[in-house]
Amino acid sequence: MAHVLTGKSKVDIHCPICLQIFNRPRSLPCLHTFCHECLKRHIENITRNRFALGFPCPVCRSDTRIQTLNTNREEWITQFPINNWLVTYIEEKDSEEEKSVNNCLKHSDYSISLICLDHDSLCCPMCIAMEHRRCEEVIEVDKYLEKYKDQTNADSLLQDFQNISQNLSDLKEKRKDHMLSLNGQKEKLTRTVKDLTQKLVDHFYRLEAILICNIAVEYDVLKKDFEEEIKWCEENEIVIEKSLFTVRNVQSINSIYQKFVCTRQLKDLCNKLKPEIPKRAGKAKEIIMMLEFNNEVLTIPDQIISFGEVSCDGNQDSSSDKDENRVEKPSKHNSSGKPKRPHSSLRIEGCSTDLIPSRQTTITTPVVIPGEDPANRLSRRQPTFSEIREYPRREEYSSCDDRRVDKPTTSTIKRVQVVEINVRAPSDSFDCFITSIQCNTYQGKIVLVDYQNAKIKMISQSGRVQCEKKFSTDPVCLTGIKENSFVVTFPSEGRMRQFEIDSKSILYRRSSTLLLQSSTFVRKRSTRLDDDCFGIAFMNNIFIVSFHNCLKVYTLNGKELQNIFKNSDGVFLFLYARHLSCDEHRSVIYVTDEGKESLMSFMMERSSLINTNPKFIYTHERLRNPQASTTDKNGNIYICGFASNNIHILSHEGCMVKILELDFGPWALALDETGSKMLVSTTGETSDNLRCFDVGELWA
Repeated sequence: MAHVLTGKSKVDIHCPICLQIFNRPRSLPCLHTFCHECLKRHIENITRNRFALGFPCPVCRSDTRIQTLNTNREEWITQFPINNWLVTYIEEKDSEEEKSVNNCLKHSDYSISLICLDHDSLCCPMCIAMEHRRCEEVIEVDKYLEKYKDQTNADSLLQDFQNISQNLSDLKEKRKDHMLSLNGQKEKLTRTVKDLTQKLVDHFYRLEAILICNIAVEYDVLKKDFEEEIKWCEENEIVIEKSLFTVRNVQSINSIYQKFVCTRQLKDLCNKLKPEIPKRAGKAKEIIMMLEFNNEVLTIPDQIISFGEVSCDGNQDSSSDKDENRVEKPSKHNSSGKPKRPHSSLRIEGCSTDLIPSRQTTITTPVVIPGEDPANRLSRRQPTFSEIREYPRREEYSSCDDRRVDKPTTSTIKRVQVVEINVRAPSDSFDCFITSIQCNTYQGKIVLVDYQNAKIKMISQSGRVQCEKKFSTDPVCLTGIKENSFVVTFPSEGRMRQFEIDSKSILYRRSSTLLLQSSTFVRKRSTRLDDDCFGIAFMNNIFIVSFHNCLKVYTLNGKELQNIFKNSDGVFLFLYARHLSCDEHRSVIYVTDEGKESLMSFMMERSSLINTNPKFIYTHERLRNPQASTTDKNGNIYICGFASNNIHILSHEGCMVKILELDFGPWALALDETGSKMLVSTTGETSDNLRCFDVGELWA
């Protein structure tokens, strides 16, 4: 509530009901004061349609009795006196405020009565005495008005204040935009530092693994020699025990011939072992394994004392920056030639790493691929380019954040080129359902798992089905383990089988009949599992297999090493674990969970065991029924959203970078060796065709 300051006291001059300055104020017995009309309306509202002897105060609610009840209720207001002191105080205060307008801003006790023409400023006597005593033209305001008349232009002054107000508003909005930009720069720089740290850590872990591997190899060689020596000693100990028993009983032999032969054999054996034992004993010296570190490694802690410096350059207006992704080196001097502050050395505008693209775009319009006559699908062997279509970008997402950012209505046009590759073979009885794709296999071929036809197929990069293998049960997922070897899971059997591609069979690819009859896929090994297995991945010479609600780790021989179904806090991790993929460079396993509609990331320890606490869990409202996933050389993760008809692209830290909206539900995907092409499978009418996307165009 507003108050008027009089010395150290406060006098309230506003009505508690209407909050305006009192108009004919009347006081109640409780000493609370109200406007005449406000109090009248209060009495009418309180006493309407009922018998009343009084009314409560609007402020303190104390009961106010009426002295003369015979009077009309409209006249009750006249029984309360007008607060004449408050009326007088308000009138005097208005007069003082009118007078205070003429007071000097610097000396409030003096009124403005003079004007200095030398400085064109209004002054009071104190201003003249202190600041304008040497000025030549100082006259009274009244004489100035008589001589020059009133030259004040109120409209021009109003326009000037409006311009100032607009400039202040623009400056405030500009600074708010600068704050938002600064927050984005902070997140980007923080991510850059973390990426650099991860690169360094990964590099040293890799060097560490190589050195530890060399130690293990050297140890195995020495261990093998020692084991051979121990085995030789144990075998000869048995021979000596038998010889001792024979020597003790040689006298009991009746035949002189047999006694002579037995004795001579024992003597020859003894003569052979006598020199051999000291010879071997002379070599049996303790071997000390020594480790000599690289001098450069030992001096790293002393040489690297910081990652870098942070500085700021505020000389350039952000609105003039045409390239948001430009990287400029910090300068020691600004435009005026003066050195900057020593702790202000950051100059990075939109620094982007090779792991996360600086501009993150969501493609929202489907890429429409025209249909094809089913009769032509069997005879076609070469891929055909689909129609090139244009579509706008309608939404964008910020890094590490799923909040939408409103963009202007004007849309930028993006062209995407799609290639269809037919993978149906003449012997297929049903439409294809490709559940797993493996690129970069033997001689650049592509291996597919056709769940619907219970086959494993090998095709060329042009789409020609070169060989296939039929099974009695349905295979689901595969993973490569060597150049020409891979492993496939069979959920209905609870089994995974290892296969190899016979290079000799590829020489007969000119004859499709011989090729299909040849045993191109050679069964090498079969491992029986305990439950219905599904996804599979291979890393660090171990298998990781997904089951209904857990992950299991197996050796090459099928021995179970680890069963993962809870984290360290005892919380169940999975509802329906599906596909697996791995990033060998970062030792990370990615698992899609169809039940939780999420992607989980797990770190593999140096002991070849998986940390049960997820590194991150990615969920999104636009990721439904996630299936296969894969990673590129930069660590970016691609996830198939089957029910949401899109592909989510994440950074290796789990930050959403981009969403690719499609006109079909992707199920399996894989990148080629160069990472420039992405093969995607689908279901439905076009399930016989793989979609081949140019990754560079998707990132553009």
